[in-house]
Amino acid sequence: MTWNLRDDNAILETNLTRVVACLRESSPSISLFGKSGDLAGTGVSLQIHPVDSDLPLLSKGLALGEVYVRQDDVIASYPERSPWRFGYQLDIRSVHEKDQDDVNQKGFMVLEVWLSVQTSLLDSHPEFCINIGGDSFSELGNGFWLDSKNHLALLVHPLDLEDCAISTRADLNASREIQLKVFGRFMEKGVIRRMRFRLLVANSASSQEFWIERWNEFSESPLPLTT
Repeated sequence: MTWNLRDDNAILETNLTRVVACLRESSPSISLFGKSGDLAGTGVSLQIHPVDSDLPLLSKGLALGEVYVRQDDVIASYPERSPWRFGYQLDIRSVHEKDQDDVNQKGFMVLEVWLSVQTSLLDSHPEFCINIGGDSFSELGNGFWLDSKNHLALLVHPLDLEDCAISTRADLNASREIQLKVFGRFMEKGVIRRMRFRLLVANSASSQEFWIERWNEFSESPLPLTT
């Protein structure tokens, strides 16, 4: 599996899913579509909205600076530009778990997203609103959400929960959309702040024990060397 860049869109094809990251937009988005088995015709999408408290809520976000592929990652940077008081970077990676050979027998994919923010100013309060839409989700634990068909999970790393408020709301199709509000606290000049979360997809319905094992794997995973 390798990312393919097309006009600042990053595409990852597997036997199970197709992932499309639209990175040129001022509010970048990631969509994951099922291709086979029970997943065929289903999917989940997320959109990342940067928020600067000194700007109108509907202000156009930061422009894409550069995007490139490095091994299993696609990395996109959005440099700080006035009147915005911060810049940020997205790192979207296809993850190989230590027991990936076993879980792949049932069809399984892990997509991890890193959000890094930094500022060159003395006083900044960067915030991001991440909307995740798909089938209805229910919460199994703090930062651990599972869809109604037991095919898809959202995991927020436990070390990042302090900087992330998680809520749900009904969308126009009466499904429950997950909303993450990330950061928002005062941030000093030169500081880099990061958070990470995972989308996990299984080709067939899986037990809660299976998903708890995936949660434990994520919770114990080390910080990547390339961030």
